[in-house]
Amino acid sequence: MKNTTGITMAALLLLTLLSAIFAPYSHTNVWIRQLILLLALNKFLLVAWVFMEIHKAHGFWKFCITFLGIIICGAIGIVV
Repeated sequence: MKNTTGITMAALLLLTLLSAIFAPYSHTNVWIRQLILLLALNKFLLVAWVFMEIHKAHGFWKFCITFLGIIICGAIGIVV
């Protein structure tokens, strides 16, 4: 795919827009908070894999970045 950066930027903008749309409802609904956390995790992984080029890295680093993102998102989700 030739325009991966452009597609990724569009996806990041869409995820940010969705987060902004759901944010006003997050104080009343726990599921909305979890959705916003999942959107943030997806944005983190998109930035890491495409812009930091983790997809070209050793498998250990792919696992570490993905696992770290999931653990942090899960910890925040449990606390919130």
